[in-house]
Amino acid sequence: MCTVLRSRVPDLETTLCLILMIVPVMGGACRKARETPRDAGAPLVGGSSVMGPTGATGMDGPDGASPGAGRVDRSEAPDAAPGERPPRAAGPRADLNGDGFDDLVVGAFAAREGDLRIVPPCDVPVGEDKGGVFVTFGSSTGVNTTPNVTLHDPTGHPESGFGSVVAVPGDLDGDGYSDLVVGATRGPRTPPEETHVYLYRGSPTGPPNGPTSELDLGGAALGGRLGMLRIVGGDLNGDGIDDLVLIAHRGEGLAPPDQLVLVYLGASAGLGGPGFVVTVPADAKPSLVGTGLASGDLDDDGRTELLLGDPGSGAEAEGAVFVYGLRPPGTPTPLLTIAHPQHARRGCLGWRVDGGGDINGDGWGDVATAASCGMIERSGGSLFVFAGTPGGVAPAPLSTAASPFADADTPFATVVAARGDLDGDGHADLVASGGRQGAEGETAPRVFVYYGGTGGIPAKPDIVLTDPRPSFPGAFGSDLRSTADFNADGREDLVVADNGYSCVQGAVYVYLGRTDRTPRPPDVVVESPMPGARIRFGCSLAP
Repeated sequence: MCTVLRSRVPDLETTLCLILMIVPVMGGACRKARETPRDAGAPLVGGSSVMGPTGATGMDGPDGASPGAGRVDRSEAPDAAPGERPPRAAGPRADLNGDGFDDLVVGAFAAREGDLRIVPPCDVPVGEDKGGVFVTFGSSTGVNTTPNVTLHDPTGHPESGFGSVVAVPGDLDGDGYSDLVVGATRGPRTPPEETHVYLYRGSPTGPPNGPTSELDLGGAALGGRLGMLRIVGGDLNGDGIDDLVLIAHRGEGLAPPDQLVLVYLGASAGLGGPGFVVTVPADAKPSLVGTGLASGDLDDDGRTELLLGDPGSGAEAEGAVFVYGLRPPGTPTPLLTIAHPQHARRGCLGWRVDGGGDINGDGWGDVATAASCGMIERSGGSLFVFAGTPGGVAPAPLSTAASPFADADTPFATVVAARGDLDGDGHADLVASGGRQGAEGETAPRVFVYYGGTGGIPAKPDIVLTDPRPSFPGAFGSDLRSTADFNADGREDLVVADNGYSCVQGAVYVYLGRTDRTPRPPDVVVESPMPGARIRFGCSLAP
């Protein structure tokens, strides 16, 4: 789904087409591996600090512990059986039915006819379905090609946007099963009373057919009309139960605040109303904060940090990434700011962000972010990896990668995933997509894989994946995920969505993690179970 937000930055009227990307949570599973966690009351930083080319952060590591103390080297046991494999440092399990295999969730919303990107001639019927959410269980062979559980909008509204947002933010009630969250929003003109977020609790049979509960969105606190919803999760307060973070952007032409960042604390009794509202920095562009959104434990203390990308931050839209943590007395606290290392004008750092994956293998979570204005003006993009250290995030990037497209105007790094270890070598790998939807030839959509190493990522991609359906150019790479291990072999698997373009229906491709680093066709193809050009299958993915 594409939600359009307009925001004025210096000398530039931007139109942002934000592909709703739900970033899986971090920090849950790796808690079990920590032998020497830091005192839960110790602060991540003594106060807010700014990171730039000459700046420094103030994140502290475990007292007396070497970098990575207590973490398990997954590369020593890549073929461990389900339930016996070492915990992963990149995030909690996405196991909705508790069978030891991660599960895949695909959202498919029904676009309104006026919003369809139909390029005639088109012989595919528009279709009248309402969309839905499809859950396919993992197994020793990957994931099923047909859904095990199908969820539909409980209100029955034909154009509610149900499935435009899906997330598996961890185990929100501590019962041992991952939980599913589904959002329903039609875009920037959706009234609050028609914007819904539903919770489906995991169980031995997976999520139930109907929602367990509906989230309280704060009532009058939201006001106006809501636009984009984005969701991540993780254990922010270190109590052993995962929490949920929801960003709700207001619609166009409304008074500030343009967005709200709501924190819901997990509990055995279930989620209540939002416990906290995160206040964004004064120099941020409120309508753009959260364009890049991720969560991860950056300092190995058992608590998840929240990363908010703001590509419009700065006097000339250089962009930034703001890092928050839940600190005593229990309120969201700004910890540090990652600034554009070159202070580039219209650099748009923070367009996409991911954090917590250990790319250089030193035992500390790293931050990967995209500096990309390619969706708001004709320019490409770049990738930056900032290394985590015992004292925080390094002040200069560990490695960078420029756009691999020959045409500098081709969008690059429009979606980024950097937590999964796809080849089982102990280093998280970075995956980025780029290209123009519906294009062919040199600017066609592609997915680029950069394998992690001690120096970060290489300057050029190790593998380039192309659309498995080249005769039907679509939106290959419209969303990416790399944190789930569907076949439980100890290596994360890559999920690539193509949410459809014009007459082309959506599909989801699964590339199982392997030790060899060679391009190959997808191992599993999950096609839309709903016919019709109206259905945007793959508009959202989880975990």
